[in-house]
Amino acid sequence: MEGTSLQTPPVIFVIAGASNVTWSLWTFLEHALGWLEGKHVHFHVAHGPGRSYGMHAGFPGMSFPGICRSSLTETVAREAREAGSVDCFALLTDIGNDLVYGVPVETVLAWVEAVVKPLRDVGAKVALTQLTADRVRMLPAWKYQLVRRVIYPFHPVAQQGVCEGAERLEAGLIQLAERTGSQLLATNPHWYGLDCVHLKRSQRRQAAREWIGALIGGEQSGVLKKIHLKRVRGLWRRCVPCEYRLLGRSVQRRNKVIQICPAARLFCY
Repeated sequence: MEGTSLQTPPVIFVIAGASNVTWSLWTFLEHALGWLEGKHVHFHVAHGPGRSYGMHAGFPGMSFPGICRSSLTETVAREAREAGSVDCFALLTDIGNDLVYGVPVETVLAWVEAVVKPLRDVGAKVALTQLTADRVRMLPAWKYQLVRRVIYPFHPVAQQGVCEGAERLEAGLIQLAERTGSQLLATNPHWYGLDCVHLKRSQRRQAAREWIGALIGGEQSGVLKKIHLKRVRGLWRRCVPCEYRLLGRSVQRRNKVIQICPAARLFCY
C-alpha cells in the first residue's frame, strides 16, 4: 500500500453505528484494508456507545448527536462530488438501539434513510445489518430486565414492545433497502454475547469479514493489516467523535485527520 499514488481519488469507506463500531473499530478497518489492498482509503466513522441514529444519546456522563444530524453525510457527499468518479462504500449497523429508547419505528426508519439517501445519491454502495430480535425474544424476562438496567438504565421499555418494534423495523429495513438499492446483511445470533446486543470479542473478526466482504464483493486481495496497532492505540482519544456532550457540557472540536497507515486516513464524527 506504501506505493499507492495519492493522485488517484481515494476510496471512501463509511462506517456508522454505536458500541459495536466503537469496540470493533480497528477490526473493521483491518478487514476493509485487506479487501482494498493497494488503494488509498478515507474512512469516515460515526460511532459511540449507546449512539442513536437521530437523537442525542450515549452512556451516563457522555452523549453524542444522532448520526443523521452529524456532519458525516454532508462531508462524505462533498468529498465524493469533488473527487468525481470515486468508489464509495457504507456499512450501517446497530440500528435497533433506538427501539430501546422508545423511538417509534417510523421515526427510526426516517433517521436511517436520512443517512442512506445522501450516500446513495453520490453512488455509494450501502449495506445495513439486520437486527437480533430473535435473540432478544428468547431472553428470560429477568435477564432482559438486567440487561436493560445495565445498558439502558433510563429507558424502561418492555421486552414485548422491543420485540414487536424489532419485527416492524426489520420489515421496514427490507423495504428501505429495496427502495434505495441498498444491501441488507444477515447477522449470526452466535456472534453476540449474553446481552444480545454486543458482538463477542471472539466473533468480531468473523462479523467484520462477512459484512465487509459482502459489501465490497469479490475476493479479499490482501493479507490483513495490523495497521501499526501499538502506535495507533496511543491515539485512541483522538478517535472520539468531534462533537459530544460531557457531563452536560457541549464539546465541539475540529475533525482532525488520523493517519492510521501510509495509505489510509480516519475521520470520526
